[in-house]
Amino acid sequence: MKDARTRIKTETQQEWQDRWTSGETSRWTARLIPNINVWLSRKHDGFAQHTNVQILPRQN
Repeated sequence: MKDARTRIKTETQQEWQDRWTSGETSRWTARLIPNINVWLSRKHDGFAQHTNVQILPRQN
């Protein structure tokens, strides 16, 4: 079960990265965060979480 979750997470993040890299919107944000895996694996603190809300755009 854990292997399946890990595989699904990896595949989902890769698909997200592919769409992030080739997307036509939110280019300013993509320049700040070119690799979403690095962004997702970073340590969180109060400031970083507050900044996330203000920097990352909403995708509707």
